[in-house]
Amino acid sequence: MDYQESGTRSDVAGEPAPNPHATADEVEAARHDSKLAQVLYHDWEAESYDEKWSISYDKRCIDYARGRFDAIVPADEQRKLPYDRALELGCGSGFFLLNLIQSGVARRGSVTDLSPGMVKVATRNGENLGLDVDGRVADAEGIPYEDDTFDLVVGMPSCITFPMWSFRCARWCGCSSRADVSCSPASRPRSATPMRERSRT
Repeated sequence: MDYQESGTRSDVAGEPAPNPHATADEVEAARHDSKLAQVLYHDWEAESYDEKWSISYDKRCIDYARGRFDAIVPADEQRKLPYDRALELGCGSGFFLLNLIQSGVARRGSVTDLSPGMVKVATRNGENLGLDVDGRVADAEGIPYEDDTFDLVVGMPSCITFPMWSFRCARWCGCSSRADVSCSPASRPRSATPMRERSRT
């Protein structure tokens, strides 16, 4: 059993349903399929993830997310805020993008994750905050959006572990009308190179 077979077992409105209780066969299959392992683990953790990691959507975490953004985005670019629409790859429960939106970085956002459970929680968190957010279950190596859909793409640090990094980065740039910056919660202020330039290296 591979990720796609497991993930499309049950659909709701065209999206794979969360699977918080994996079978023994699925767990065994995940030992040989890293993406399936990610899906099973994060579906299992989704409903308690924010509590486990002390994630919130108040000033403490808004300031943290905005601080990471400001640390790597040039001042000239920050003067263009807010962006209209931002995308987060590997959104988890929505911590980074939802707090960036609350801080004024973007007006609305889209979240994607391999885990249906995480997409469900992230979109629910957005709704509870009164934010304009939609979500899709998707692999960051194949973003299900048209080119020039977003003004900003953000992602978790795991994104840089993908093979063929330059190709993936170029694809992420394609779905952004600007793609001026790529930032992650763990980014250090050592690099503020635009994504389009980095995708050429």
